[in-house]
Amino acid sequence: MNRVLVAALISGLGLSGCAIGMPMRGEVFDAADGEALDRAPVLVVVTEATLVSDRALRRDFWDHVGRIAATLDDAPGCLGHSRSRTLGGSKAWTLTVWADRESLERFMYAGPHAAAMREATDALADFRSVSRVVDQSGLPTSWNQARAWLERPAAAPTATGGAP
Repeated sequence: MNRVLVAALISGLGLSGCAIGMPMRGEVFDAADGEALDRAPVLVVVTEATLVSDRALRRDFWDHVGRIAATLDDAPGCLGHSRSRTLGGSKAWTLTVWADRESLERFMYAGPHAAAMREATDALADFRSVSRVVDQSGLPTSWNQARAWLERPAAAPTATGGAP
């Protein structure tokens, strides 16, 4: 089935606002499946990117997303991650959990993420993010919770301990 037909079906069925998400991955989410969670504070970052309609720019953006995602499991200080997108590809969300702000910044300003910030920003119509320090029991466990942090940043939980 060609892309135009799929896009027309998605639009015609009213599915363009529907989102699909990757499972939450990483040691902090694996621990939630049965092991006791560490109470140490972690840095959680939730982002939302709204993309322009230009197909070439979107394709470039999604290529960068793939390269970035491939590095997260081995990124020093990255304790967990997930991503989500609308079926039509017009919006993307990420959720990452970091041991500390320094680990996040090393990741952001090097390698594939730094390349994406240089080369794919033309694909962005809008971008927003929220970060919070929480103990691991305060991690969002679903995309609905993560997106709620973006809608109500002040309502996102904060840690009772020190900042990572």
